[in-house]
Amino acid sequence: MRAVRLIAPVLIAALAGCATPTERALLDAQDDIEACDLRAAHEDFGSAYDLSEGTDSRASLGYALTDLILLVEDPNITALAMDIGFDSGVDAEDFVYGDSGLFHMLATEDQCDAREDWAEANIPWQPVRSDVDPLDLLDDALTVDDLLANLTALRPRFERTAQALEDAADTLEEPFVIEMSDTCGTAIAPSTLQAPELYAAASILELGRTAILIAEAYTWSISITTPWMDDESALTDRLNTMFHDPSVGSWTEARVSLVHAIELADKGLLAVSETTEFPENGLFDWTQFNGIVLTDMRLIGAAALESLESPGMVTIPMWEPGLDVDLNSYFSSPPDAGNADPLFIYDGYVEAVPSVVYEHAFAGFSRNPTEGDGDEEWNLSRAWEEWDVEPVFNPGDQFDDTFECEYNSDM
Repeated sequence: MRAVRLIAPVLIAALAGCATPTERALLDAQDDIEACDLRAAHEDFGSAYDLSEGTDSRASLGYALTDLILLVEDPNITALAMDIGFDSGVDAEDFVYGDSGLFHMLATEDQCDAREDWAEANIPWQPVRSDVDPLDLLDDALTVDDLLANLTALRPRFERTAQALEDAADTLEEPFVIEMSDTCGTAIAPSTLQAPELYAAASILELGRTAILIAEAYTWSISITTPWMDDESALTDRLNTMFHDPSVGSWTEARVSLVHAIELADKGLLAVSETTEFPENGLFDWTQFNGIVLTDMRLIGAAALESLESPGMVTIPMWEPGLDVDLNSYFSSPPDAGNADPLFIYDGYVEAVPSVVYEHAFAGFSRNPTEGDGDEEWNLSRAWEEWDVEPVFNPGDQFDDTFECEYNSDM
């Protein structure tokens, strides 16, 4: 097993004077890591990733991991945090590294009281430190569009990081060991990364892009505090203006993004099926993934892809009684509440109108599955009920050991 320590000092490769530009950039990144300079390491890993054009798993993974850690201090994340009442942005290096960093705290402190003290000292948000109501920190002038603008600006970053994770998984010949136990005061145990979780992380980022693109299709020029307006009649009117005249272009791009997210998930499931052993310090034990469940998931994913990629009805696998859906229609003819009765009504309180909601939700289905007397369900095998997921996603109770804590009985 290849031990590549992206967050700790080791030799990346035995490089001679004939090192390639990619290898030189990787060595620069390693020097940055040894100097506890995560931002410089991110730039050098990024250079190595670009130079390798995604063919070097070390460069791809190094860039993706450092980018995910530094995401918290992206200017758009900082602006978003300040909008919802944070006192300041978060310095990723201080937050993660050192004796007072997150990794060291999780590895060395099992008392809940001490962890809460750490959160109060390191998370610059008043509700963490006191009984301040988070809603009191919101500005009435702040609109949902303001928040969405920050998320929109993050889409290119999500796309690049997702691609780097996919490239890393595509080129990963064997599990990667990430060793951080002696880096800049960090005390967390080594972790071994495998292809399935890299594909899964890439898929999650791509789904995030999908959600942002769909949100961008509509106008959200309402105050962020609107849902808590005292005048619920006015709130109803505001809510009924939210889903009018959608941008078909945003929905079209969202469909492409969603297709890619499902493809990434399927690549992850395929990688699970090809995993034959659980590596030392592995985060997940994919050998314990139920084979029948895996087959069913891939079958459902394949049907979703078929329905998204071309117009026309596709039968939902294993659904009883039989049900067809045209997912492509939702993206080519996006839901437009301006062409129907109001989604919300006020009758002493705000409530959604079920018939109108169903009209939009099931417009692409062969029938409304909420109607009729028959039971609607996925007729999945008993393997789904009997499968114990704990050995897969928490092997050896390692996540319990890291994240669970106890309160001091003397307090």
